[in-house]
Amino acid sequence: MTASVWVWAIALWVIGIFQTFETTVYFSLVVFTTLGFGDILMPPEWRLLGGLAAANGLLIFGLLTAMLVETLRQTRLRQRGRDG
Repeated sequence: MTASVWVWAIALWVIGIFQTFETTVYFSLVVFTTLGFGDILMPPEWRLLGGLAAANGLLIFGLLTAMLVETLRQTRLRQRGRDG
């Protein structure tokens, strides 16, 4: 997940949307986690990209949750096999 935030931050930095890299990373983290403070806004011509970053973050969180649940399920099944 951290890598995804950094990928978005670097992409936004390369495009040149924000003045500082710190602002770019902060915006990427806030949008990716769908927190959306609104204290930093993108220029109007790039706002759709912010929505795509938020949707991407939501999907990544869902995927990670599914992976963790499946890993725990598999672990529990292996534990049960050893008990019986």
